[in-house]
Amino acid sequence: MRLFLLATSAATAATGCFAKPLRLRAEYTPVGPVGQTRPVRADVTTLSDVVVYYKSAPAGFTLRENELKVEPGFHHIILGELVVARRDGACYVPQETISTPQGRRYRYTNQRDVLDTLRQKAYVIGANAVVYAYSSLKQKSDKGDACEPLRLPGLEYGGGWAVIVR
Repeated sequence: MRLFLLATSAATAATGCFAKPLRLRAEYTPVGPVGQTRPVRADVTTLSDVVVYYKSAPAGFTLRENELKVEPGFHHIILGELVVARRDGACYVPQETISTPQGRRYRYTNQRDVLDTLRQKAYVIGANAVVYAYSSLKQKSDKGDACEPLRLPGLEYGGGWAVIVR
C-alpha cells in the first residue's frame, strides 16, 4: 500500500497536478523626492490605454546608463521604475494547453506575459506608458526559457519605466 501511494504521488507530481504555472509580479520603485506623495495620474480609463514601448520611447525621453531623463521642452512625468519577477508557480509548468489538429501544444510564460505584467502595473499606479520595456524571455517560449532568468543575477524577467506621456 505504501509503495502504491508513493508511486501515485510521484506520477501526480510529474503531470503537474500540484504545480501551478509561473505567475509574474511587477515591483514599482517611485522616483523623485523621498517622502512626497505623487498625486499625478494619467487619464487612463482602461488597461488598453497604457502603451508599452519595447526597447524604445516616444520623443522627449533619453535613457543613458540606466538613468531616464525628460528632454527640455517636453512635459512628460517619470513615475518610477518597474521590475518583473516571479510571484509563484513553477517555470516548467505550461500556462495553458492548446488542442490543435496536430495534437496538444503548450504555451509557457513568454515575453508577452512580461509586457502584459508591466502594462497592468503601470495602469494601477496611474501611468499611461511604459518606456524602454525589456524582457529576458523570448516571444514564443518553450519549456526551458522561463527557467533561464532564475539563473541570472537579480532574478528579473523584465522591466521598464512607468511614465506619463504628455
